[in-house]
Formats: sequence, C-alpha cells, structure tokens
Amino acid sequence: MKGDAIEWKSSLKGPSMPLSVSAIAIGSWGIILSIVNIIIGAYSPGRKALWSGFILKSRDSNTTSFEMVIDDFIFLGLAVSLCIIGFLNIKKSVAKRPKGDSEDISIFVQGKIKSFFNNLTTLEKGALKFISSWLISIGIIFYLVWSINYNTWVDPGVYSVMITFISFGIGIFILDSSKK
Repeated sequence: MKGDAIEWKSSLKGPSMPLSVSAIAIGSWGIILSIVNIIIGAYSPGRKALWSGFILKSRDSNTTSFEMVIDDFIFLGLAVSLCIIGFLNIKKSVAKRPKGDSEDISIFVQGKIKSFFNNLTTLEKGALKFISSWLISIGIIFYLVWSINYNTWVDPGVYSVMITFISFGIGIFILDSSKK
C-alpha cells in the first residue's frame, strides 16, 4: 500500500504525456488564432476579436480597428507559454525513459506524428486507432475549412462540432490504448 502511495504522488509530480501534448495542441491553436486575429481578424470578416472582452463576454468583444492592443500580446504570450511548457514536459518525459530506450525528443515526436498519419491509411494497429485518427482529422479539417471559408475563427457553433469529433477520437484512442 505504501509503495502505491509513493507511485501515485510521483505520477502527479512527473510530466504527463497526454497533458503535454494537449498543451502543445492548445498553444499552437492559440498562436494560429493570434496571428489570424492580428492580420485579418478572427471574430468575423473585417472584425478583430478583443480577447479579454470575448473571453469575459463583455460588450467590447470585437472591433474594426486592427491596431495592436494588450490583449493580442497577452493571448499570444499565453499560447507560446503553453507550447513551451508542453515541449519541456515531453523532453523530461523522454529523458526519464529507461537507458536502453534513450532517443532524441525530435525522433520521438516524429515517430508519434508518423504513427498518427499511418493510422489514417492502414488498419495495422487496429480499427479503433484508424477510426480515432480519422475523427480527430475530420474535426481539425472541418474547423480549418469552415474558418477559412467564412472567416469566423471564434465561432462557438463551429467549436462545438469540431470538439465533438476530436473528443470522440481522443476517447476512442485512449479506450483502445487502455486495453493493452
């Protein structure tokens, strides 16, 4: 029992791979939204999102002025910070692997990306991995195509459709991984 408690505490303190990957994904999405908002406006055609007003549901959630405001710097800074934290935690996690399994973080990340795209084209790792990869891809593709076509990068309706596909894909992936 005492060993379980120590293992449990160390797992809370150690970097979590799924949490790190999530931080990188959300941070990357935030960076893309920041760039789009600064260049063409993420709220709607010709309108720039004011992040503090948008997130806090204020009346000042958007503007037609494309001047840089403090919101742009804060949102971009948070997004970059999330990416950095995610990458640092993955680096720590890869470094903690057994000595015979020591590989560079870039090789590790490339392997994960290659595995994801391989799951899109083959049933080699099973039907559930194939389905989960496609659900995640459909969610991302839907969001990008809709946002590019209609220039509504912060549309809650689009988020709700996108997140349904992505969350089911992640859930199926975790379910399949837990069986092994």
